[in-house]
Amino acid sequence: MSSEGYVQFQRNPIASVVCQLRFHPILRISSKIEGFQERVRPHFPKYEPQTVQQFQFNIAGGAPGDGASVEKHQKHQFSTLDDRFVVSLSENDISLSSTAHANRGEFQHHLRIALEALDAEFHPIASTRFGLRYVNHIYLGQVSEDLERIVGWNELIAPDFLALPEALAHLQEAQFMSHVMGAVEEGSFGVRFGITLQPPGRIMYLLDLDRAEEGSISTSALMAKADQFANDIYSLYRSACGPALIEWMQPVAD
Repeated sequence: MSSEGYVQFQRNPIASVVCQLRFHPILRISSKIEGFQERVRPHFPKYEPQTVQQFQFNIAGGAPGDGASVEKHQKHQFSTLDDRFVVSLSENDISLSSTAHANRGEFQHHLRIALEALDAEFHPIASTRFGLRYVNHIYLGQVSEDLERIVGWNELIAPDFLALPEALAHLQEAQFMSHVMGAVEEGSFGVRFGITLQPPGRIMYLLDLDRAEEGSISTSALMAKADQFANDIYSLYRSACGPALIEWMQPVAD
């Protein structure tokens, strides 16, 4: 994909970032969680066990309700003291999430800690999918307020990411959502984008970028893969940015 050079900004519209590694089940994770915790505890000292319910339905015949089952899965959640970074570990996946993303280097630092602890305690890891997702919430009113002038969507977002069918172009305050999914070199790219109304009546542009690769990936290659995914996501994000959004984000001087 395009090699748009990475620029750090003083602020960004990132609502959440999640990086997840899925793998074939490792049943001893719950019984050996103490070792993993000791490896991540200096960075993720808070711990909270969680039970996740997964509903499954079998609709092949039988009376209504027959074949329905609930599977319970144990998740172990570790977080930083300020709750900015959260590691979730179960018998078949590990993820790092953040709802206060400041810069890529900080996120990848915490990701490396989690992945190295997983590999050290439960090697070998037979991965099935590795993915990185950035969700951006861009508020027209907030940008206008911060820049102290009225900003239009055509200044904030690139035209290709604002396109409506011509027959609908006359609609006032139109909302729309597009979803594009396709294959790229070494994996897939999913993008959701559009204008939506969020309570209490705030107009928001959603840009949801999901880069992933299925199959087996060596644990030693995961950080390089995460960096590649981040570059791909950043490149597409920058292609969606209008000049007013760049101005609002305020690039950090070298």
